[in-house]
Amino acid sequence: MPPINASFDQNAVVTIQGGGVYGLSLLGQLQAVLDADIQPVALAGTSAGAIVATLYWAGLEPDQVRDHFVELSRVQNGLVNLVGPFDGSLAYQSFQNWGRRLSGYFAWFRRLFRSNGEGERESAWRTWLKHCYMLPAYLYGLPIWLGPGFRFVQDLQQIGGIVARRGIFSGRNFEKEIDRLLRRAIDQAKLIAPAPPLDEPNGRLLTFGDFRALGDVRGLPFPPLFLAATNLRSRKLDLFDSTNRTYDFVPVARAVRASAGFPFFFQPVEVEYPNHDASYIDGGVICNFPAFVFEDAFRQRLLQLEKYNEVALRPWIHIGLRLTDGERPHFAKEMHDSTNFLKAILALATGAARTELEGRLANMISRSVPIEQPFADTNGPGGVLAVEKIDERVIRTMFERGREFAARKLEGRSFQLPDSDEIEDVLQSLLKQAQAVFNDATNARCKFRANIFIPEFDQLVLRYRANMDGPEDTDAEASFPFSCGLVGFSFTRRRPIMCNLKQFATLFAPGARVDPAKKFGVKQEMQDLTRKDRSWLIAMPIMDPSGSYAREVAANPTVNVGGLHYHELDSYLDGAVFGILNLDGGFDYAAEGLPEETEKQVEHPRIQAIVGVMQSVAFRLGKMLANYFARAVKG
Repeated sequence: MPPINASFDQNAVVTIQGGGVYGLSLLGQLQAVLDADIQPVALAGTSAGAIVATLYWAGLEPDQVRDHFVELSRVQNGLVNLVGPFDGSLAYQSFQNWGRRLSGYFAWFRRLFRSNGEGERESAWRTWLKHCYMLPAYLYGLPIWLGPGFRFVQDLQQIGGIVARRGIFSGRNFEKEIDRLLRRAIDQAKLIAPAPPLDEPNGRLLTFGDFRALGDVRGLPFPPLFLAATNLRSRKLDLFDSTNRTYDFVPVARAVRASAGFPFFFQPVEVEYPNHDASYIDGGVICNFPAFVFEDAFRQRLLQLEKYNEVALRPWIHIGLRLTDGERPHFAKEMHDSTNFLKAILALATGAARTELEGRLANMISRSVPIEQPFADTNGPGGVLAVEKIDERVIRTMFERGREFAARKLEGRSFQLPDSDEIEDVLQSLLKQAQAVFNDATNARCKFRANIFIPEFDQLVLRYRANMDGPEDTDAEASFPFSCGLVGFSFTRRRPIMCNLKQFATLFAPGARVDPAKKFGVKQEMQDLTRKDRSWLIAMPIMDPSGSYAREVAANPTVNVGGLHYHELDSYLDGAVFGILNLDGGFDYAAEGLPEETEKQVEHPRIQAIVGVMQSVAFRLGKMLANYFARAVKG
């Protein structure tokens, strides 16, 4: 065969961290993932990452979201409008002025106890004597200090008011804008929203249950989505999970606002459940990068959900979209300076330690590809809450910087399938072992063939073959949907299947009691492609070593296969499937001393030996394919 010019399906589960307005760079990073033809099949996010993940989940491309924010930035007050609505007591400008005064207080306090220039603090008694010496000057200037003093008292009162109302801004405008974007995605998909917007009569926010129903209408479920938020009552992390019916009634935009509710900047978000209620703030308080969602248990749970079975069957990589402080230079005795020491302690206490731990945990996930862009590389505004500094130029610049950075990180990944020679050597070895079991050194009696079907989008495509180069091999270029045929059964059920092809062909005769098109998805034209002398087949899943786990997948005892001429075998692995390994033959059952009933064949020593050989070869092929899937290549 010529070299394989095809790739694995490039699937990924994607985690997006929080970052305030720096989410614009994360949006660009996600665009780079799509530019690389990598398909996100599940998403998780916190705060700004929750915004990016949700809007893509609903159907909007990252560049569409960017353009929408550009439009918002052109109106009066720009993106600041999303923080409101504002009341008369504290408009956004007042908040900025108040914030600057607080910064001034902290700066004055630092100067009061500044170091002596040699990295050492003045002793407490010297500081006390200095201020006693300056007391007359302080008293002389008392009238000058009265104005700032009264303002300081007012600021303290304002802090008390913020604590009483549990935050400064409501963020309701932000919630409405997210819902507006979700509706735009629905319109774009030519679907009909189940309810009008919140501002219209009988209007409301769209819920996770609405999107579940819309997925049923279009025949394709929305991918799994997980949004992290901090539950104030339980002091625990909650995950809004689109696959869990518990959250069907929760408005999607409200879940996003809960995940992005920076403490004190935004007021907590209230969500009422059937048996209780909850108050949420930013998920980043506990977990700013919820990659733990995609540990092995995630695939195991998806395999139990029929709607997401095909997603769970596919190998994937984990991509983490992140922002970091970058590498910090180390200077000798840096921590001897008390200012640097306090800064380091404060950074660790406010998230640096958590960020480091989250990164290490994410790297423990199989095939994890971290995209860690330094904040300094984004050309951002200098603060995660600096909404007032976001204009069209900043939006486009941050988006492109994120896109370019992620593109450089991803260009070294290859999803190219291995060349045919490497795989077909293994298939030839399989044929020789099968011939040895049947004592047919020349393969003249059994006419064994071997091939491998690889999943590509929604099809199983025959990509590798051995002893299938003759004019009678009319099925050498076969492909069909996952749900079709015995090979499709083996793929979707993750179990080996054995079949008497000679008897199976009788199901297509006029008057047969079973319609193979309804039972197996096999139409007459597909059956006509099969080589006519085929009498026996065994199909064996090739499991992904990084995406499978030990679990007995027993043949379903409730399935009546009597008269269908195939038999399902037990498997002791479950999880992701790279492809299906097939071995078929054209032998005479009586001449080989084999029963024609497949349920009896499994007890025959020859067939048991063949099953053992197939399991061994499938395991070897799984390791070979795993070495090529998303492998790092030198540029």
